[in-house]
Amino acid sequence: MTKEIRAIVLALIGNTPGAGHLRMTPKSTGREGMGRRRLRFLAIGLALAMVAAATTAGALTLMVAFPSATKGVKPKIVAIVDEAGNVLFGSGNPGKVEVTNFPAAAATVAPGAASQIRTLISVSSGNTSAACADNVVGLPSHAFDNDVRPGGGGVYESFSIPPGQVFLVTGVDWVASGVAASTNYTVELKFETMAGYNVSSALSVALADSTNHAGNSMKFGTPLVLHSNNRLCLRGDGTAANLSGTAQGFFAPDA
Repeated sequence: MTKEIRAIVLALIGNTPGAGHLRMTPKSTGREGMGRRRLRFLAIGLALAMVAAATTAGALTLMVAFPSATKGVKPKIVAIVDEAGNVLFGSGNPGKVEVTNFPAAAATVAPGAASQIRTLISVSSGNTSAACADNVVGLPSHAFDNDVRPGGGGVYESFSIPPGQVFLVTGVDWVASGVAASTNYTVELKFETMAGYNVSSALSVALADSTNHAGNSMKFGTPLVLHSNNRLCLRGDGTAANLSGTAQGFFAPDA
C-alpha cells in the first residue's frame, strides 16, 4: 500500500497519519460500545474496498507537471478563419490574421476597346436582311447580317466576323407590327449553320397593344457566342407586317 492510500485509510478511521499502528479510542461499555466498534470496523472495511477498487481499475489521479515553455519561444496560436479573417474555430485571439488565398474573382466579359462594339440589325420587310432557312409565310425569319455604322443616321453595312474572332451578343431588342391587338407575339433567336440547321437560343413574348405593335428586350448575363461559320436569326411565331430587331455585342478573340 502506498503512502497516499495509507493516509486515506488512517484519515477515515480517525488515527494520526504519522502513527505506526492503529490507535483505538477507549473502550465503551454496553451496547453503545459495541455499536461504535461495529461502525468503526464497517468504515475501515468500506475504505479498504474503495481503495482496492480504485487501484484495480487504475482510476487514481496523478498530478502531472508539464515543463514550462522555453524562454523566448512563444506558443503557436491555432485558429480557423474565413476569407475575411473572422475566427470560426480555435483561439478567440489569433493575433494578426492575413488572408492570402482569396477565391479567384469571376472573369468579367467586356469589350477591350470601343471599336469592338457593334449593333446588328435584322429587318424582315424590303429584303433588308437575308432570309434564314426556316423562313416561311406567316413565320418570318431573317438574319442579323447588317452592322449599323458608328455614325448612325440609319446607315448600315454588311456584317462579318474577322478571322480569329467571335461576336458576343449581350442583348436583343425587337418589335413586330401588324399584330392583332391583345394577342401574344413570340420571337425566337436561332443560330443557323452553313448547313441550314437552326438551334433556338432564346425566346421572348410580348402582348400587342391597340396600335397592333408588340415588342420586348432580352439581356444576356452570359453572352451568346456567334462564330464566323454561322449567323443569328430573328424568327416570329405568327403573321406580322414587319419584324425587326437590333442585337448589341462586341468582338472578342476566339480563344
